[in-house]
Amino acid sequence: MRIASRVILTAFVAGLLGAAPVVADESPAAREPATLAPASLTLRYRPSRQWRYTLPAERYVRVGGAIDFAKVGGARFVTEVEGAGLKVDTDGDGVTDVKIAEKSGYVRLRTKAGFDYSVRLRNTGSGWAYAASGARVATVGGVQIRLLDQDGDGRYDGYGRDAMIVGSSRAASFLSKVVNIGGALHAIEVAADGTTLKHAPYRGPTGRIDLVRRWRAEARLQSAVLRSEDGAWSFDLASHADGLAVPAGRYLLHGGTLGLGDSQVRFRRGKSAPIAVAADATAKVQGGGPLEAEFAYQRQGDQLILSPEALRWFGRAGEEYYGWAPFGNSPEFTITDVHAKKEVAKAIFTGC
Repeated sequence: MRIASRVILTAFVAGLLGAAPVVADESPAAREPATLAPASLTLRYRPSRQWRYTLPAERYVRVGGAIDFAKVGGARFVTEVEGAGLKVDTDGDGVTDVKIAEKSGYVRLRTKAGFDYSVRLRNTGSGWAYAASGARVATVGGVQIRLLDQDGDGRYDGYGRDAMIVGSSRAASFLSKVVNIGGALHAIEVAADGTTLKHAPYRGPTGRIDLVRRWRAEARLQSAVLRSEDGAWSFDLASHADGLAVPAGRYLLHGGTLGLGDSQVRFRRGKSAPIAVAADATAKVQGGGPLEAEFAYQRQGDQLILSPEALRWFGRAGEEYYGWAPFGNSPEFTITDVHAKKEVAKAIFTGC
């Protein structure tokens, strides 16, 4: 197998990555930044029977005889496989009382001591697994904050591992030690059990990231999650058309989603370089189309054998696009050998 270095696209799938800038919601940061006084808030638990959130690194945890939250103030909720279904102890008394008869389901786990935690369950084919199906919620400065146990350990203080949503979006970033509320930065401290959140004005050097207005796509940027190299800070830039104030430092583009009608595509870091945000300066990120593609191919005589599954699509920032839904019509593209500086062939995939 050989690797073609570059593909120049003359048409593109579903029109998602065109030449137009992304249409984004107006940013809350457009308001005059308001610095809030330090405070400690109580968070309430909100279960989600119908899961509608998108997490940056969702994880399902294998169910091995129990869903065990004893170490975090809960209980050992025993489980038992019965036929194709799963029986679950929902109150921690050691006796199963609910059965999931389908390949997936929802269960709320609660104890008399006040532990409250909902899970999504699914049969993976090699056993059952669970993921969190609820959030801890509070309002800070008129902005709703939701904390989500992304890694399934029953704790909410996993900075860079758990997830959070600031505002009304359904897309989460990673749990961050600093959040942007109304344009002002605040340091936060989350209790392990997710019951309290402390916040105070952030005192470190700050800069800005300008991403949305330079992202070229016909589709709407639904999420664009960045995370600092040390995992301490994370922000979703998608709804901030005017850019966003963040702590000065180096950030990695983790990933996100673009959507247009029923069509959607996701992107991840790919080959994108770290984003350096200097104090009192603005880092400008140029992503989106036009795209380039890399792929493996075989040469058989005068033919090039390509596989659509081997294609890797990259945007202007080096971000990699994947998970097209639906894939749409095939692009026609020109295959160029960048070493020989000549056109190799043109190709169209059929049946994509």
